[in-house]
Amino acid sequence: KLSLDAPTIKNKSLSNDDTYRNLAWCPNAACSNSALCQPCRQRFLFILSTGRAASTTLLAMINRLPNVRIGGENNNELYIASQLETNLKIQGFGGLRSEAHARSPNDAWFHNKIPEQAMACTIQKVLQTINPPPEEIQQQIISNNS
Repeated sequence: KLSLDAPTIKNKSLSNDDTYRNLAWCPNAACSNSALCQPCRQRFLFILSTGRAASTTLLAMINRLPNVRIGGENNNELYIASQLETNLKIQGFGGLRSEAHARSPNDAWFHNKIPEQAMACTIQKVLQTINPPPEEIQQQIISNNS
């Protein structure tokens, strides 16, 4: 078991065990939470591969590790999910990252400023949806929540 001092993210000490465990394996990763989303509570590791490079064998080996799961091809779903974030930045769309286009609460583009990390949890949910845990784990989660 690792015995390191509690890490900090953007000058905020972390005491949550899940956050701490996720940082322990990648301590230099940058992460920041927002009022709407705490993406630092869970981390993802991406392994990219070209075709015919034994990636399916690697997938099978990694999936044998306890408490680890890795998915294969995803039919470009990650790219589609990334477009959510891109749309927030497009100025012609209203630039939803700023309040510049909203002049009054009656304006069609009125909204509060969306925090920088707000979409991180949405993207993480997409990743969890396209790479769910095994069926028996899903059933345990359902049982524990009932």
